[in-house]
Amino acid sequence: MGLPALAQALRSGRSFTRVTFPEQGLLGAPACEEGLEGLLDRREARRLDRGAQLFAAAARLALADAGLDRPVAHPDRAGVFEGTALGGLGATLAEQAWLLGSAGRRPRPGMAVTGQTGSGSGFVALAAALHGPAVTISSGSVSSALAIGSAVDQIRLGVVDWAIAGGGEAPLCLSILELLTATGMLSSRAEEAASACRPFDVSRDGTVLAEGGAALILEAREHAHRRGAPVRGGIRSVATTTDAVDMVAPANDAGARARCLRLALEGAGLAAGSLDLVAAHGTATRANDPVESRALRAAFGAAGAAVPVVGLKSGLGHALGACTAVEVVCVLAAIEGGFVPPTLHLTQPDPECPLALVRGSARETPVRRALVHSAGFGGRNAALVIVAPDLE
Repeated sequence: MGLPALAQALRSGRSFTRVTFPEQGLLGAPACEEGLEGLLDRREARRLDRGAQLFAAAARLALADAGLDRPVAHPDRAGVFEGTALGGLGATLAEQAWLLGSAGRRPRPGMAVTGQTGSGSGFVALAAALHGPAVTISSGSVSSALAIGSAVDQIRLGVVDWAIAGGGEAPLCLSILELLTATGMLSSRAEEAASACRPFDVSRDGTVLAEGGAALILEAREHAHRRGAPVRGGIRSVATTTDAVDMVAPANDAGARARCLRLALEGAGLAAGSLDLVAAHGTATRANDPVESRALRAAFGAAGAAVPVVGLKSGLGHALGACTAVEVVCVLAAIEGGFVPPTLHLTQPDPECPLALVRGSARETPVRRALVHSAGFGGRNAALVIVAPDLE
């Protein structure tokens, strides 16, 4: 799905969630039900698990959009940075075939083995003939945030002129869905699949896992202007902290999260009140949403009380390690389209989450400065500030 189609889906309030395993009542949000034909060479793609395939397909779209889908003059000055939480341990080959409808039947018991694993970063570097760093980062739900941050650092240090950065994830396999359902992380609303994920709502009961893949072309400002690149926005800052409290549960005091948000704003040289949009982590779990709300309020203070906050996972689902990259692309679509997408299925905001939540329908308004927040198991926190092209 390219940027125009994504923008239309966000504007219209489309939910991608459906019942993935009907017998178990387990939910999922497939990223690309029609498959990846035309974006990947079928023989080469067989080397990769589906998460890496989604990243590679997104990278191809991003390269074409940036005018880099041809041999580049200095391949040693370009790198690839991929984020994934599962690292090839997602959907098995047989489950992939069934989920995508290409097999015509459910796999027989014992038929599925662990899907072929391979580095998406290495595959993308090979396909694009790039000789700079090719790095895969696995750090839970902040993986693609760290991949983007690593790419930004390498560009600022002068190691590379440009990079492909993002992530891919494919957790829609029975074993992972059952495991995370047992932890209480996932919604059980199979009978209300399309509206199952309800960030910041009093009735929320968990998140919905999603396939997802997204890639950005990041480059130094001078390099982009020199080649006349179609700039869609700028990464002004990337920040990360760790709660260091629990391997699963978020820290109730939200101190490390708030510090992460403040560091991102300070790195961008912005005040909270200047933001036009905050894409919250918004998992719709009982534990995350109140803690995240406290972190946002502590970091932003009174000046940020009116900043529009959106939970994009309400429609897109939670793509684990790829979620930040997916949501950064959503923010770029909002900047380009001049709208703030709504948090779907939010009918009764939780009093414990007193934020300026956008709900109902998209808000038509310029978006020039935005923040994307993500968090993950192990108390990991990340925040990125994105700005409009003329501010980059």
